[in-house]
Amino acid sequence: MGCNVYWKNKDGQYLWCNKKMVEICRLKNISNITGKSDFDLCPPELANPVVNLDRAILKTGGRTPS
Repeated sequence: MGCNVYWKNKDGQYLWCNKKMVEICRLKNISNITGKSDFDLCPPELANPVVNLDRAILKTGGRTPS
């Protein structure tokens, strides 16, 4: 699969991801992402927009905000 795929819990912690996500985050394996948040993996200027989008999606019940 050519895109990154992942699951997070409601607290924004990664539960699982595919190999592409591991490569994008420059990690050694999938276990290195488990339990981490976007702030653990990225600087705040990159993590904040992702976290804000995640929160908005959870708030709307899964619809992407416009």
